[in-house]
This record gives sequence, C-alpha cells and structure tokens, in this order.
Amino acid sequence: MKFYIGQKVSLLHDSGEGKVISIVDKNHVEVDFGDDFAFDVHVDEIIPVTPEQDKFFSKPEEKHEAETRVAPQALGIRLIDISLAITRETGTEYKLQLINPESYEILYTVFEKRKHKYQGLAYGKVDAGGKDLIGIFTDEHLKGLKNLYFQLIFFKQGVMMPQAPLVCSLPWTNQLLEKDFYSIKPLGTDGLLISLRKGIEASAEKEEEEIQKKDAPAKTGGERVVDLHIEELTIFPHQLTAKEKLEVQLEHFDKSLSDALIANVNKMIAIHGIGEGKLRMEIRNRLKENPHVKSYYPANHQRFGNGATEILFE
Repeated sequence: MKFYIGQKVSLLHDSGEGKVISIVDKNHVEVDFGDDFAFDVHVDEIIPVTPEQDKFFSKPEEKHEAETRVAPQALGIRLIDISLAITRETGTEYKLQLINPESYEILYTVFEKRKHKYQGLAYGKVDAGGKDLIGIFTDEHLKGLKNLYFQLIFFKQGVMMPQAPLVCSLPWTNQLLEKDFYSIKPLGTDGLLISLRKGIEASAEKEEEEIQKKDAPAKTGGERVVDLHIEELTIFPHQLTAKEKLEVQLEHFDKSLSDALIANVNKMIAIHGIGEGKLRMEIRNRLKENPHVKSYYPANHQRFGNGATEILFE
C-alpha cells in the first residue's frame, strides 16, 4: 500500500495515531505521533485512518500548556540560570522568588539552616520561563539564617536527556541584604539575583565582574571526558530525527559543562565525532559566549581522533 505525506495513519499492532511527514523509501515512512515524537515505521505496520474513523474516534485537539507559558527569553537575555531573587516587600520584609529562565519545568524544595538544624521552608514547581514565590520574610528572620539549601529536579515534555538533580547550599550572611539593589527588569523592581548553578551573585544586566580571582577556589586539577555520540545518550537513537538527536546531544553537553564548572576541574574533553560538523559548530558557538571558558581547540589526536574538542577553564 502506498502512503502520502500528510496522511493520517494508525499502528496496526499497537495503539497510536499520527501523520506521515516524509517518505523514507518504498518500505518505510516517517510518522509524527505528536509531541515532537516521530520515527520511521515499516509500511506493513500501519494502516490509513479513514474519514469515518477520524470523525468518530479521534479526540479533539488539546491546546498545549506550552502555548500559554512565558517564553524563557521573556525573563531577560542575560538571566541564563535558575536564580533566587530577593526584592524588598516593605521596609522590614523581603520577598524570595525562584526564577526559571531555562527550558525545563523545575520541581524544587527549599530548606533553611539555623545553627546545626535544617527545616523545610518551601516546595513547589516553576514552569519554564516562569517564577514561583518561596515566601515573604522579615529582616529579623533572614538575619538568623546560616544557609539556604535547594534541591531541583528538571523535566521537559517530550525528548530530553534526563539530568541529575541539582543540589545547592547557598551560604547566607547578614551583609547580603546590605548590598545595593539593582534593577531586575523581568520583575519590574529592584533587588538581588543569586545564580543557583554558579552560587554567585548575578545581575540581570551583567554578572558581577569584580569577583576577585584570589577569592575563587583553587582548581582541583584533572579533566572531564564527555562522549556525545548519540548511541551513548539514548537507547533508541534510530527513533530520533536529526534535529532531536542534536537537541539531546546539546542538552547533555550543557549539563556536562555546568557539572565540570561546579567541580572546578581544569579542562573538559567533548567527544562530538566528525559527521557533518553541526554538533561541533553548536558546541563552539556556546563556548565563545561562555565567560568561564579560557580557550578551546582540537583535542589530542592520538587519544581522541579528529572528532573532539578540548576546553580549558578560567
């Protein structure tokens, strides 16, 4: 049986209905089953959906929640990390919010440390490109803190590389609230932003440039090696389109780069292969814009061949 692009089909031996988006060869077509989930199937495994079936059995299209979300870019192009925002609510009260400019939804818990004990402070979910209120606290309450302890779990509907939860212990000092507040455009008010990935104060306009190198922790030495071949990142690489494969690889690269910076190692090796060069180009575009990258160049040929990039950190 011949199929054509745009034709509605259903699986013959399983549940699932989609639309043909390309003809691979005479025996295979690519079918989009929704939520950006498309893969090649044999023509013997699908059957056409007749107009009558489509009329009586198809479900009405649902409006995706993502259409109503605030795009991550709306939070400001320089706000690139999930951050804690501190703004003044009244003369003696401060509002703490979790700001998420990333493309993931985030489940979070927050604990406060007083003396030698932790106690739960807040929990919730922050949509991609959104914010969530942790709470409003008095000046006296905040001055009694020693640490704020965050646990974050990342999720995105559809194809993504699972990530390890992010755990951040943020030291709290009384001097923090004495700092000069600056304009946080996404919130429409003045305040402070603290990056939970980097653990340093960040401005919505620019990150603090006056952090002295002498105050930075010494490098731990060593290197991280990250293999970005798609076969190493997913058990069903043949079910992904070229675009989806690239997205998975870049997500894993971004996470690995962040982990390497947190671990404070000297360098990282990204094994991207040769191929058409798209992954290598995207990686190097990211490295150009990263202020923590000192330099990058082709990795040692004898160890990694031609398809790897060595990255040195500041």
